[in-house]
Amino acid sequence: MNILPGTTKGTEIMAESSFLKKIKDVAVGLATLKVTTCIGDIQAKRPDADSPGLTRIVLDWDPAATQILRTEVDLVAGDANNFVHEKYDGDGAATVMREYHERQVARSQDIVQRNIELMMRLGEKFPQLLQQDGQP
Repeated sequence: MNILPGTTKGTEIMAESSFLKKIKDVAVGLATLKVTTCIGDIQAKRPDADSPGLTRIVLDWDPAATQILRTEVDLVAGDANNFVHEKYDGDGAATVMREYHERQVARSQDIVQRNIELMMRLGEKFPQLLQQDGQP
């Protein structure tokens, strides 16, 4: 069956495609742990601080005056990429900052693991919760 552009059916397919893309983007985002340590003059802003729940933090910095250590971990494949500013590729203070960043990565991985375990327990209880709420 051919669908002409601009028809209702075509619009529904476009909306579904857009929705599925958003779900895919979220899934990819959930599968990647990103830990960034920034050293420099950084301004943190909360543009939606008045809204309930978690709020976003937007960082503003001068890339030329900021050194970054960044780790990205693919939680599905287990691959990790580390990006280290050249200033932190040596000994002394550089080692201290790298070790600090590595502790933050390990801490983040522990948090992710605990969250996965929590989500699995919630998933196991979900049918029971629905039944208690009178849902089939």
